[in-house]
Amino acid sequence: MTEEFSARVTRAMKMAGVNQNQLSLAVDVAPTTIADMRRGKTEPKYTTVFKIAEALSVDPVWLATGKGSPQTIPSEILADLTEVAIVGGVQAGVFSETLSFDGDVQLAVPKLPFSHIFGLEVRGDSMDLAYSPGSFVICTPLANYTNEVKSGDHVVVERQRRGEYEYTLKEITRDLAGRVWLNPKSTNDTHQPIMLDGETPTEDPSEIVAIHSVVVSDYRLKR
Repeated sequence: MTEEFSARVTRAMKMAGVNQNQLSLAVDVAPTTIADMRRGKTEPKYTTVFKIAEALSVDPVWLATGKGSPQTIPSEILADLTEVAIVGGVQAGVFSETLSFDGDVQLAVPKLPFSHIFGLEVRGDSMDLAYSPGSFVICTPLANYTNEVKSGDHVVVERQRRGEYEYTLKEITRDLAGRVWLNPKSTNDTHQPIMLDGETPTEDPSEIVAIHSVVVSDYRLKR
């Protein structure tokens, strides 16, 4: 966080008509903590940034990074929103373990007709034509997805080998032969499609690759 963050906090407070004491009560921190943030003396945790953004009805990504706009949320829209837990990050270039956050991070999104939805922060550049790194994808497990997964859908793919699980984000494509491919959407041409149907040999014969969840919404940062 920088002095720019402190300026954004002050700006958001003015937009919301909230004073320092009111904000401290809303996010359950001491008034002196809010004062230190506004002076640039304290670097808050991202969980605190999300709480401040929620209390001031501004975009948490804008508050944390300065990217995008404050996008204040009218009360009538809030009624149609639901909170989604951001449970970690997914590497969009290669298989990797999810990156867990320290604490509960919540993101307000429009209500969705799926159960057990969760959010992941996008890392890497193999999907950067669709999602800038730092964007969020909102997912539901494949077992809870009520529609058919079709070409063009974005999915989180799970790879299991030697008792460990790794994940990546890709776009699904079915070719004329009916084979299923995991395609990158990237400015980096080193990323290549991967066949999902098991015909592609792997170094480990016990390796299992399958769709873990389907992206049903997203929160994209502007590139």
